[in-house]
Amino acid sequence: MKKILGFDLGTTSIGWAFVQEAESNDETSSIVRAGVRVIPLSSDEQNEFETGKDVSTNVARRRYRGMRRNLDRYQLRREKISSLINESGFIDQNTILTEAGKYTTDARY
Repeated sequence: MKKILGFDLGTTSIGWAFVQEAESNDETSSIVRAGVRVIPLSSDEQNEFETGKDVSTNVARRRYRGMRRNLDRYQLRREKISSLINESGFIDQNTILTEAGKYTTDARY
């Protein structure tokens, strides 16, 4: 008798079954036990699902990570442009490239 443990991994559930499979004509195959574990949605996820929106627990985290990456890329572009202009001799280290003070758009001030 061959023993098999099988899993069915879904998006919101995990199903399982323990089966004994016959290896000869004298034996009979049978399902010993089976079950399912349902992963419930939170109330916010349930409301979004009912309104037809995609359900994902990582959507907000992914959005914030994308915003951080975009900000990092923007800052790297500014630094690269500043260094290229500085190397060309058009500006020096003392040149102010942004407005300073209360209404500045530069994160360093």
